[in-house]
Amino acid sequence: MKAIGESSGVGRSGEPLAVEWTVTSITVDPACTHSGAQVPENGHFVALAIDAQTSPQFEDSALLGGFHPMGNWAIVDANGVTQPHASTTAAYRCQDLDFPPQLAPGSRYSFHLVFDSRSPHGVLTFVPSGRGGGWEWAF
Repeated sequence: MKAIGESSGVGRSGEPLAVEWTVTSITVDPACTHSGAQVPENGHFVALAIDAQTSPQFEDSALLGGFHPMGNWAIVDANGVTQPHASTTAAYRCQDLDFPPQLAPGSRYSFHLVFDSRSPHGVLTFVPSGRGGGWEWAF
């Protein structure tokens, strides 16, 4: 389980990390600021703030799907049940979309992701395609 502010990253063994990121905050039921905001479809919005940077040698294969909310993310509720469909239209419309659709070498990013959770408590998981393991943050 990762703590808020704790760094994560991926890269080849013996080489600098290809991409490194830090979840800087998790907010349950944040205020929605998008002009087309809707109520959560599943009950509660969960918003993450993330700072990330890629190495000059970064290649897309290092993090397939990047940080896109439809890809590598899931929510596990307080009972240990993985929730499908945590990325909903309502979650997309909570805040302006500012996540990078594609990562570029030698770049820095600061962005937000919003998910739609059945529970105000649980674990957010990030398991990139083609990688074993993954990362978890409690909320």
